[in-house]
Amino acid sequence: MSVTIILAIIILAIYIAMLIIRQKNKSSAKVYGTLLIIQGVLWSLVLGNNWTDSDTVYRVVYIVMILISFISGIQVLSKRK
Repeated sequence: MSVTIILAIIILAIYIAMLIIRQKNKSSAKVYGTLLIIQGVLWSLVLGNNWTDSDTVYRVVYIVMILISFISGIQVLSKRK
């Protein structure tokens, strides 16, 4: 297994754990912001793994999803303070 796949599995496990925590703690902006940033990292790993196999349109979609995830996560975390 490559390092990228192992890293993706670890981050996916963290993402699922954060989803479970969010269900229990629905009003926590810190959990939601962290969840969005982890989502951006997952999208980054998917893009990195499929960069050579994907068309330009898919690359643009991946990059937009990454940016939306990171920007939304940072906005949620910054509004919390």
